[in-house]
Amino acid sequence: MVDAGNVLFRKRFTSQTRRKEALMKIDVLLRAYEEMGYAAVNIGEKDLILGLGFLDEVAKRAKFPFISANLIDRKNRKTIFRPFITEDIAGIKVGVIGVMSRWVNEVLKEKEPYLEVLDPVVAVKPYVEELRKSCDLIIVLSQLGERGDRELALKVPGIDIIVGGSRGERIRYSKIRETLMYRLDPRGGYLGKLDLFLVRKGKPLHLTDYKQRDRIVKKVETIQKRWMKIEREIELDTGKSPSKRDVRMKGLAILERRVRELKKRVAEFDQRNLYKNEVIPIKLAIRDDPVIGEMIEGYEIELAKLYGIERAVERGPEKPLSDAQILASIPQGGAYRGAISCKKCHRRNFNAWSATEHAKATRTISEAFKQRPPSEDCLICHTTGYGDIKEYRFVEEVPLYLRGVQCETCHGPGKGHPGFGTKFRRVTLGVCRNCHTKDQSPAFHYKSYLLRIGCTIRK
Repeated sequence: MVDAGNVLFRKRFTSQTRRKEALMKIDVLLRAYEEMGYAAVNIGEKDLILGLGFLDEVAKRAKFPFISANLIDRKNRKTIFRPFITEDIAGIKVGVIGVMSRWVNEVLKEKEPYLEVLDPVVAVKPYVEELRKSCDLIIVLSQLGERGDRELALKVPGIDIIVGGSRGERIRYSKIRETLMYRLDPRGGYLGKLDLFLVRKGKPLHLTDYKQRDRIVKKVETIQKRWMKIEREIELDTGKSPSKRDVRMKGLAILERRVRELKKRVAEFDQRNLYKNEVIPIKLAIRDDPVIGEMIEGYEIELAKLYGIERAVERGPEKPLSDAQILASIPQGGAYRGAISCKKCHRRNFNAWSATEHAKATRTISEAFKQRPPSEDCLICHTTGYGDIKEYRFVEEVPLYLRGVQCETCHGPGKGHPGFGTKFRRVTLGVCRNCHTKDQSPAFHYKSYLLRIGCTIRK
């Protein structure tokens, strides 16, 4: 098990409380990764948010190695962390190299001037050449993005697999020459599993997609079903129609030849090195590991203490306000005006939206997180104006006029509307996918979901 990096932090902290929460989370993460048996974790630029001293301390606490081939000390030109690890797995010697993006140098000039990130190609190439002498398989854990991964695969021969960190982009290439390239969707909704079926140890391994073999096997199964059907027809038609029998017998002969040809091709695949990639969605139905579950339970108790929340006490219902009262609470000159402001001119759309799950989105997490504060990821997608108005920590902090997923979440801030020249953002599939990710919303269908919330689709 390996991680492509940027595991410690998502972004810089806005308060000391957030910083304490992040440190608590790191403690759980380290223990969980140890329990799961991680072999290596690559270092990404976000792992350096609290500086090299903190990262070095975390690395010493961890029972698994943090690696980076191109993060070096500017003075002695040596790597700060181990550039790679090697492991023997089922008789195969595997080398794992870590690499981060060079653009981090712009940040390091101010924060960590004695650090430098080398060009990934220049840094990785000698390690690949060194490991090729003893390793059967070479994996690179990368924070370069897809373009950087492609360049690395093209300029550094000998890499078998690149596991890339997600930057929200969709991967277009799964193989560059002999190098496999994989990355997952963000937010931890999936586990990537790569199976290798190795019958020979060449350098490179020349891996072939297992799906090609599967497609041929399925063809054989389809033909055999047709074959059995014709045989039954011949049995039922014995002596009744000699001409039809002859046609069927010829058909059987053709199918028999085809099956022989396909089985020969399947046998050829059995002499090749094959790979099979599987993306496993992490669903709520998957049973929690008891050890890690206990760690998270302890984290939630400490988090509740940090934010002064009593776990067993339910919050009382809030007193509902009239439309006039909500309108009066909207700050003058604010960028966001709230769906209540849209109601006057767009009553039909407002009424349709009010009956949807979007309108109840903030209430949903309020009910789900009675004993602790919701995570930042929840509040981003269950409120309107998160980050622009304020980075809410509690549901109670969300202004009444911005609760739920409102018009401005999709169309952008409404300041200046209605007015000459005011244009709203067009709601594309990409806008929806910011929150309706495949793991969070597996049944999402762009057009039908738009219609559900009372929006029309313009050509």
